[in-house]
Amino acid sequence: MDQFVLQKQFMPSLRKIHRCLRSRDMGGVHHSDMILLSMYYRSADENAMRVKELGRCSNISPTALSRCLRQLEKEGLIRRTADPSDRRSLRVELTSSGMDRAARLDASNNFCFDRIFQAMGEEDARELVRLTGIFSDLLEREDLPESSVERRTLGH
Repeated sequence: MDQFVLQKQFMPSLRKIHRCLRSRDMGGVHHSDMILLSMYYRSADENAMRVKELGRCSNISPTALSRCLRQLEKEGLIRRTADPSDRRSLRVELTSSGMDRAARLDASNNFCFDRIFQAMGEEDARELVRLTGIFSDLLEREDLPESSVERRTLGH
């Protein structure tokens, strides 16, 4: 099958998944929710994380991250402190309220995906996870300069 045809078939599904995830009944997954979940998933390993690392793992621009962190701090969901090993860096940690909210978000996500995976059946769900893992790894590694993409598209 032609790669162009595959892309045209795949992209509407990807956009639909993105739209569905953003419009779920909890109001969608906002940047602040992504930050809380990133911190929640990491909290088992370490209590606090650097702001730079948080931005990298939550895939949020520095400007949006700063705005979200201010809002989360204002709501009492996180605490920011200077990093003792590098005073120029900030560390962020969840408060108990932040941990509770992140746990509720996680439970909501788990409940939703449990129903979806059950409806798909175990074999298809495992295949989806496997293929999505491969796709996301390849997409992450795809780091072609703009000119290379244009040359390929134009047939150069």
